[in-house]
Amino acid sequence: MKQTSGCLGKARAAVLVAGAIAVLCAASLSAAAEGRAGQAAAKQAAGGKRTPQQILEEIRVAGQDLGPLFASPQDLFDPKKREAARPKGIPALKKMAALVDELEAMRPAGSAQSQQRIQLTALLSALGDKPSAERLEKMAASPIASESAAGRSAQLFVKWLHTDEKPEAQQKVIDELEALAKQHPTETPVAAAALMLGGTCRQEAKELRQRIAKIAEDNLKGRGAQVAAAQLKKIDAQVEARQALKALEGKPLAVEGTARNGTKFSTAQWKGKVVLVDFWATWCAPCKEELPKLRQVYQQYHDQGLEVVGVSCDNNAQELAQFLDTTPGMPWPQLFEPGQAGWHPFATKLGINAIPTMILIDRNGIVRSVEARIDYEKRVPELLKEKAK
Repeated sequence: MKQTSGCLGKARAAVLVAGAIAVLCAASLSAAAEGRAGQAAAKQAAGGKRTPQQILEEIRVAGQDLGPLFASPQDLFDPKKREAARPKGIPALKKMAALVDELEAMRPAGSAQSQQRIQLTALLSALGDKPSAERLEKMAASPIASESAAGRSAQLFVKWLHTDEKPEAQQKVIDELEALAKQHPTETPVAAAALMLGGTCRQEAKELRQRIAKIAEDNLKGRGAQVAAAQLKKIDAQVEARQALKALEGKPLAVEGTARNGTKFSTAQWKGKVVLVDFWATWCAPCKEELPKLRQVYQQYHDQGLEVVGVSCDNNAQELAQFLDTTPGMPWPQLFEPGQAGWHPFATKLGINAIPTMILIDRNGIVRSVEARIDYEKRVPELLKEKAK
């Protein structure tokens, strides 16, 4: 099964807005939405109107436009960065909201407002959009239980972002979540709120995530609760994997596997070299977008002692071979395990769950960075200046 990352992996969303937009984009392309799109597509096309698939694609593109506004998920908790993002962020979110409204207009009359639309309204409110805050206030005060639960859940997420990640303030929001979960145990928006809160906790805030997960497990019921509980457990596993990967820095590492020609390979044979390890796949768009820069760095520094090895997380050997045979300038070894299920065993061993991931190893075989994709252009020449011991 393909895993995604920055080519979406389990660890990172396609859009870097806290995971909130990632959830929205994923939900927008859910099976339910696609099923609805399929049923309406012929009718829409016949009438000259846009199809649901076209609207969903616009939602995806609009969501991607938000990514550059936030360098990391935690930026949404920073009041200064929220303020800086407002001029571009609010129009982009409103565009997405309008597209979701257009899509929802195709649904049967009387359908409940979608979770995507509610969360978009919450993000707009968090960025200071007054009409969105007023809309949530009106929803929260509704005498209809489902609408009230949806409004209050969205307001909780806004409060959560406005805690600026202060533990005491976050605990108070979690207290409110627990009360809301007890009052509305079967409402999907409450389960979504639990997931959004847990999914945006800092990596080190394990106790907070565990408390949110317990609230969901002890109080919530139904399909939404099951999904939220499963995702919260997955998030914990992902965090632990990232922490284990980070712990590799400063320790020796030999990357081993089977090369494309079937021979055994190990970076131990490159003693005295600086090694850049690229975990990637041909189906991963960001991985392929990285290749021109990677090729340039390789060509510039290979003669000075830089080696590169690719660790392919492809599903199909033939697809990998076809890509490499038709893509010039990739002379470095590629590791691929025949029969693998789309994630290289060595990537699994290291706890890598998002690609592209790059690891930089110095002349002494010591891991210097497990996040080398960020700055390998700068780090490679620095490490080449160091002498092997």
